[in-house]
Formats: sequence, structure tokens, C-alpha cells
Amino acid sequence: MTKPKTKMLGNLPRLVGLLSYSSRYLMLSLCLSLFGVLAVYSSSAAFMRYEFMQDSIILIRQSSYLGVGSLLMLITSKIPSDKWNKYSYWFLLLTFLLMALVLIPGIGDLKYGARRWFRFLGIGFQPSELLKFALILWMASFISRKKKLLKNFSSGLLPAIIILGISGVFLILQPDFGTIVLISGVMLLMGFYGGMAIKHILVGVSLLAVVSVVAILNNVNRMQRLISYLDPWADPTDSGFQLVNSLIALGNGGILGRGIGNSLQKQYYLPFAHTDFIFATIGEELGLVGVVAVVAGYIALTFLGYRIAYFCRDAFAKNLVFGLTTLLSMQSLFHFGVVTGLLPTKGIGLPFISYGGSSLVVFLAMTGIVYRCGQENKM
Repeated sequence: MTKPKTKMLGNLPRLVGLLSYSSRYLMLSLCLSLFGVLAVYSSSAAFMRYEFMQDSIILIRQSSYLGVGSLLMLITSKIPSDKWNKYSYWFLLLTFLLMALVLIPGIGDLKYGARRWFRFLGIGFQPSELLKFALILWMASFISRKKKLLKNFSSGLLPAIIILGISGVFLILQPDFGTIVLISGVMLLMGFYGGMAIKHILVGVSLLAVVSVVAILNNVNRMQRLISYLDPWADPTDSGFQLVNSLIALGNGGILGRGIGNSLQKQYYLPFAHTDFIFATIGEELGLVGVVAVVAGYIALTFLGYRIAYFCRDAFAKNLVFGLTTLLSMQSLFHFGVVTGLLPTKGIGLPFISYGGSSLVVFLAMTGIVYRCGQENKM
């Protein structure tokens, strides 16, 4: 009875090798999302049991988000890439409208001191997640349309800076400075990949650095985060609390971990254990082995995405897939960096895995687009 099963498992790598790059990209995204449902439930159960006397609320919600995201992924996988190019400007304007509406009291929901969510029947939607996609969509269309003019500052980098500036105003009013840094980095890399002059890219990087320094120096909370990042153990019960407990969780995991559901730090020690610090919970429960496996999954996904982008014949599809893959890899790196103390503490979820309907649904929808671009180019 076990022989056929063993033979099937032995043939699994060969079967996966027969799949196209786009199919592997889609399957790996879904695998990470399914693992995310388990990780979210494990990291949130104790907190939900304490707060609501029921530990399955977030499990049901995350599973529902996965269902909605999978449906959207199916829909976007059927839309030709040139349609996204045609309506990219209108999509960006619609997203700007949503970003403006969320700032209005009574329409946007205030939570944790930030006004970033629409809320209806207890379900929240964060338009800044959609803004990431809209900006990448616009940038891909802009680069493919203005290919011969990208070397000029006025027709190359300047329009991108203006669009980023408008987006930055919306985001800083929420406030959400981390998303500004993230999406600015993605768009600058897209500009470099698309053919903008290196000296202009360096101007953009310098401008982003100046804006970041000013934003940090003029905000007490950001300044405190930077100080605690440099020495979290100097104030382990206040400003360094999250990072200290994140590092303790990773240390507790050892090589093989404490086992799924057995994290100690998630039980009221580690804030946002199912969102901004879910990687720490994974490290404690699954150990170094689990951490390496998760990181390897994102490395593989990044490789597949860039491989698809490289072989896209259409300039728009090439730049779009590059941008979406860069967003995925950069956001993952930001999350890993924050959790391990390599970057200052900032609330940023791990794509596909962290709890949050807006992020999961949008990333799955983008997965469908990458898959479609790959299929159109026989990848």
C-alpha cells in the first residue's frame, strides 16, 4: 500500500518541473496563503480566546478572505494584460478618490490612531493596499508608453515624482509613512529597469532619503522607533517591547521549534503576533527549519516572477510583472527585517501570510495578473 504513495512522492519534483513558470508561481502563492491561514490561527487563538471567548473568529475571517482573493485571482487571470494598460490611468484616479474618502471622519474608520480603513458590517478594507497596485500599474504603463523619453528628467522621472507626491500626501495624512518608503523604492527600481537615466534614479533616491530624514525628525513616534531600533534593550518594557519580544520568540524556537500552537510569546507578550510580527511566531513554533522554509518560498516566488518578467515580449507586461514581483520581495524583506531587528519597527505585514483581508485579496489578485502575463508569453 505504501509503495505507490512513495513512488508518487518521488515523482513530485518531476511533475512540478513539467509545470510552466506561471503555474508554479500561482501554486506557490496559494501554498503560502494556505499556510498563512494556519499561521494566523495559531498566532491569534490565545488572544481571541481571551478577548472574545472564541478562538476561531480570525480563522473564519482569514479563510473567507482567502476564498474572495482566490475568486479575484481567477478573474484577473482571465483579463488580457493590454486591458490593464488601457485603463491604468482611470484605475489610479479611482484609487486616489478612495484614498481621499478614507480620510473623511464618518467614512474612514479611525483605528490605532490612524484613519486607513473603510468598515462595513464589521469588515474592513484598506485602500492603501490597492494604491500599491495602482501605482505599479500606472508606472508600468507610463514606462512602456514613454520609452523614448525616459532619459529626460522632465518627461521621465518628474511625472513619477509628481504621482508619488500626490500619493505621499494621502498616505502621510493617514498616517502611513512605511508604505510611502516601500512604494517609492518599488517605483524607483521600476524606473531603473524600464530605462530611466541612472543619475535621475540617484536624484530620486536622494530625495526619498531627505524626505525620510525630515519625516523622522519631525515625528516623536518615528524618532522613538529609530532610537529603540538602535538599542531595544535600553527600554525593553516600552519603546523596545515589540522588538525584544520578537527576538525572544525567534530565540525560543531553536532549530525545530516548540511546535505549532505552542508559542509562549504570542500569549500577550508579543503585540500583533498575527499581523506585523507573524514571522516571529512562525520562528518560535517551527524553529530555524520553518523560518528557512518560509524564506525559501519567497525567494522561489521572486525568482519565478522575475523569470516571467524577463521573457515577456510586451513592454507593459514586462514592467508590470517586474513591479509586482519587486513589491512582493521588498515587502517581504521589510517584514523579515523588522521582525529580526535589522530594520526599525514599522507595522508591515508578510504578503499572503499575515492576517488582513485587504492585503491577502490584493496580492492574490496580483498573482492572477502575473499568471496571465506568463501564460500570454508561454511561460
